[in-house]
Amino acid sequence: MKRVLYAIAATLACISCIHEFPEPEFSEQENSEQGKTKVTFRVSNAFGTRSSLNVDDEAIYDINIWAYRDGKLESKAYTTSPSVVVMELTMGVTYNMYAVANTGPKTPPVEESSLKSLACSITSIASLNNGLPMAWSQDRVYIDDDSKNISIALERLVSRIGFRVDASLLNGLKVN
Repeated sequence: MKRVLYAIAATLACISCIHEFPEPEFSEQENSEQGKTKVTFRVSNAFGTRSSLNVDDEAIYDINIWAYRDGKLESKAYTTSPSVVVMELTMGVTYNMYAVANTGPKTPPVEESSLKSLACSITSIASLNNGLPMAWSQDRVYIDDDSKNISIALERLVSRIGFRVDASLLNGLKVN
């Protein structure tokens, strides 16, 4: 009988120690930080042709990466070590992603619609020694556990076209 009383007393003692702890309350900023994840961008180039200029047309010296959510800039990254870039983005969200390379640090527009007015000036052939300007974009990138690695295949933004006119068969046309 003593054992039964001790068992009941022990059970009551354990039950009285059970306490429900309230869920921690987080501010809106802390809640949004909890849903963030690190996304790794791996940079490559996507062209099979060569430039006729005497520059390393495959070199990537720097890169700007911008993530737009609902038409507004949410995150940006710039690095001079562009093979792998890490950016922190919110999980469960769809982004439009943009990258420009070999242009130096660029200030991205706050509004995605203003990207159309972004320009890069090439003042001389010598300025291309810092690499040919390149770009990449990808719409509707959904960030979840499967999208923590994103490949950026850069494309050149410049080209050079050469042509020659053979006027020997054109009577009366003189080319100097």
